[in-house]
Amino acid sequence: MNTLFIVIVLMEVLSGIEIDICVPGFPEIQSSFRISTFAVEGLLSINLFSNCVGALIAGNLGDRYGRKPVILCGLALFILGSLICASALNYPMLFAGRLIQGFGISCPACLAYVIIPDTYDIKTHQKLLGLLNFFTTASMAIAPVIGSHITLYCGWRGNFSVCLICGILLFILGCFFLPRGKKTTKYL
Repeated sequence: MNTLFIVIVLMEVLSGIEIDICVPGFPEIQSSFRISTFAVEGLLSINLFSNCVGALIAGNLGDRYGRKPVILCGLALFILGSLICASALNYPMLFAGRLIQGFGISCPACLAYVIIPDTYDIKTHQKLLGLLNFFTTASMAIAPVIGSHITLYCGWRGNFSVCLICGILLFILGCFFLPRGKKTTKYL
């Protein structure tokens, strides 16, 4: 494995973890902002919704402007969303942060898979896509466990702080190791 693939794996791991890492902190969030169970569950729903909408847009932008700039813009949005979540003073601010987080992470989540066929030969990229899928799925499964330990020792804001730090590190790694990527001149 080379550095590019490791960076891609880390992006997919973050995109898998960020969805559920905050779930163990839901009782604390509910208590902090005195909101209903349904309102706190809305934090998960808005993140997934904005992630799905963002993926629809990210693919087209990645074809038009190249993978790297779109991934980096998405990571910048994710960093902003994580900062808003970690410093949220009220529920609407936290809700907005989760919306921005989901929209931002959709860019690396969507386009990281496309970089592999762009970069590697067909035999290698089939193997790497299988590995990438494994790491993404495993990260989604382990996220609540990680989130529960972070919540236990650092409170619910700790989960968003971890996302913030990981987002910043991946942005830096992306600047150095992601290829610009192919631009498509013809659109369907």
